[in-house]
Amino acid sequence: MKIYGEVVFKCENVATLDPINFETPEAYISLPKWNTKRMGSISFDFRTTEPNGLILFTHGKPQERKDARSQKNTKVDFFAVELLDGNLYLLLDMGSGTIKVKATQKKANDGEWYHVDIQRDGRSGKGPETLYAGQKLNDNEWHTVRVVRRGKSLKLTVDDDVAEGTMVGDHTRLEFHNIETGIMTEKRYISVVPSSFIGHLQSLMFNGLLYIDLCKNGDIDYCELKARFGLRNIIADPVTFKTKSSYLSLATLQAYTSMHLFFQFKTTSADGFILFNSGDGNDFIAVELVKGYIHYVFDLGNGPNVIKGNSDRPLNDNQWHNVVITRDNSNTHSLKVDTKVVTQVINGAKNLDLKGDLYMAGLAQGMYSNLPKLVASRDGFQGCLASVDLNGRLPDLINDALHRSGQIERGCEGPSTTCQEDSCANQGVCMQQWEGFTCDCSMTSYSGNQCNDRECNLFLLGTFSRDSEVWRNLETMCKEIAFLKDSSNSVLQKHGK
Repeated sequence: MKIYGEVVFKCENVATLDPINFETPEAYISLPKWNTKRMGSISFDFRTTEPNGLILFTHGKPQERKDARSQKNTKVDFFAVELLDGNLYLLLDMGSGTIKVKATQKKANDGEWYHVDIQRDGRSGKGPETLYAGQKLNDNEWHTVRVVRRGKSLKLTVDDDVAEGTMVGDHTRLEFHNIETGIMTEKRYISVVPSSFIGHLQSLMFNGLLYIDLCKNGDIDYCELKARFGLRNIIADPVTFKTKSSYLSLATLQAYTSMHLFFQFKTTSADGFILFNSGDGNDFIAVELVKGYIHYVFDLGNGPNVIKGNSDRPLNDNQWHNVVITRDNSNTHSLKVDTKVVTQVINGAKNLDLKGDLYMAGLAQGMYSNLPKLVASRDGFQGCLASVDLNGRLPDLINDALHRSGQIERGCEGPSTTCQEDSCANQGVCMQQWEGFTCDCSMTSYSGNQCNDRECNLFLLGTFSRDSEVWRNLETMCKEIAFLKDSSNSVLQKHGK
């Protein structure tokens, strides 16, 4: 081997491989058979804000086997990785019964990337059937998972957290037919079908082969793709509340000991009620938009508290924003808006005892006057809500609504007309609204919908042409009046005769 030039035998800061997006519960990718024999390894990265979802599933051919009573039953080997209530689980059956391994001690649907690494090794490994690895995996950040198997031994790594265990039974050979990610299409061999995965998945490696990349490049014999390549912001099941009087109600929010709420919103209105649920005694929870900033207001029995989002700028910018609100067993409350986090520890009562309906995007008009202290909103939310996760429950806002009022539609088209450079004439300022735009003409000498109507009127006797000195002076005086009219301390003077 001959080497020319500067060659370094290492690779640093490698660019992230192109991830794949599962944007709806129907999205999935189907890959060819995985030849595992008696040992194998799997690794991939994922991130999501959804608490439940099937990330990976593969099964073998159905086989007839005799049970302890010598009765024939159809069995099938399978392997699966899924999220359940924010925790990562590994499920494996090699013919001696299903082994379910819990891979995380804390939730993994926090929007951060996680790395999964699963290994099976028959020569090493010991421990319980349930393994724990990783924490806070539901933060919508990337996480890496790796699984290595050799014989009956399993090694599970989530980010830097490692767990090892040994499977029970006499069988060590896994027979797989194909590989599925994001969804389970073959539902005959499992009693409880897991939810589909909504999030991002990348670097899926089976025994050294990067299957997603092979699929993208057309380098494998079979690949069925119903997801999308690329890193996109996932907006799931958006709903538009077209007026501030529109709202709906859902079943009571179950958040007695802990809570994880996630939603996305998009609006042009600076204020609006997003979520409210009253409870036993003074208990309640409310989320609202106040002057363009998210407020999380609650009372667990110690008196009302408010946590205000610390976004860099107001959020009524007609762009999508992510909101995560959590409360753990230690009564630590956290409000995360996009990338900004505010955390507060509350002393005293720890349980949130809610009752009655959970209201989304507003209330009945007569209810605003009875809202608890520190709740500022007196009107509903006008805009779009999406990806609503209510402590692990993913409601269909329209189909699951107990009551609906006003104009509520699926999808989010946003304002029909938006501000353009020529939307307002004569230096008027365009103000974007959900149903269009308005023009602020206050600092001009004009009025009207688009600042086209002259507002400065002087009554003079006589007839003057447009090119006359009197007409030019009139236009100058109108501009001076327009410049001064919004100042309470202005004095308009005329100099000269």
